[in-house]
Amino acid sequence: MNTGKTVNILLLLMIFLLQSAKTMSAEAGITWLTGFVEAGESAKKQGKMIMVYFFGAKNQKSKEFEQQILSDPDVRRFSKDFVCVKIDGDENKKAMEKYSVTGYPTILFLDSVAEEINRISGFIRTGEALTHRMKALLSAHSKKKQKTEPAEEKNVEEKEEKNPEIAELGDFEYAMDTTEISIANNGKANIAIKLSGIPALVAITVMDNEKNAVRKLVNEKKSPGEIKVQWDGTDDKGKKVSTGNYTVELKIGTLREELKIQVSR
Repeated sequence: MNTGKTVNILLLLMIFLLQSAKTMSAEAGITWLTGFVEAGESAKKQGKMIMVYFFGAKNQKSKEFEQQILSDPDVRRFSKDFVCVKIDGDENKKAMEKYSVTGYPTILFLDSVAEEINRISGFIRTGEALTHRMKALLSAHSKKKQKTEPAEEKNVEEKEEKNPEIAELGDFEYAMDTTEISIANNGKANIAIKLSGIPALVAITVMDNEKNAVRKLVNEKKSPGEIKVQWDGTDDKGKKVSTGNYTVELKIGTLREELKIQVSR
C-alpha cells in the first residue's frame, strides 16, 4: 500500500474526528441550575459571572428563543464560562420582582453576589448578537480580575462593580409598537430605546431589502435615558417609500439589533 496515501488518509481522518468532537462539544447544550443560592456559591468558587435566563413555560417567544438563539453552537460554547440559571418567571414571581423583569425572554448577567451587571430584554435577533455580548462581558470580567487582588489576600468579600466597558456597549431595552404601517392611512411606527450606563453612540436607520439606508432617524451620541423616534414611511428626502419589507436597524455602541416592518398602501 502507498505510504503517502495512507498518511493522507490518516490526516483526513484525524481532522474529521477533531471537527466532530468540536461540534459535539458545542451541541452538548447549556448546563442550567435552577436556584440562585447554588449559582452564587458556584460562581464564587469558580470566579465566574452568572447568566440568568427568565422564560415562560407557555410563552411562545421563549420557545422560539430557545430553539433559535440558545441552541446556537457559539452561545452554548461560551455559556460554559458562566454559571447558568434558568428561571420560570411564572413560577418565581419574587425573582421577577427583585430584578424588575417584566417580560420574556430576558437574560441577566450577574456578578458572584447576584448583583446585576448587564441585561438583554426581549428577543435578541441572532445567536451571534448574544455571543457578542457574552464575549464582551467575559473580556471585561477577565481584565477586572487581572487588576484585582485575590480575595483571600484581602480577607474580605467584595462585590464586583458594574464595569463601564459593558455600559459603553449600550445596555439597552427597545420596542416598536407595530410591524406594519399603511402609507394611505398616514401610518407611523414608534420606536423607543431605554439606554442605561454611560453615554453611547446611537444609530437608528431604516433599510430596504438590499440593505440600502433609506432613512436615518438617529445618528449621534446619546446620554442614558429614553430615546423615542417615529418613522412615517418616508425617506431622507421626505418622499414616501415603496411598499414592501424594511428593516429598522438599531446600533448602540458596538451592539446591533434589527426590527422588521412592512409598508403597505
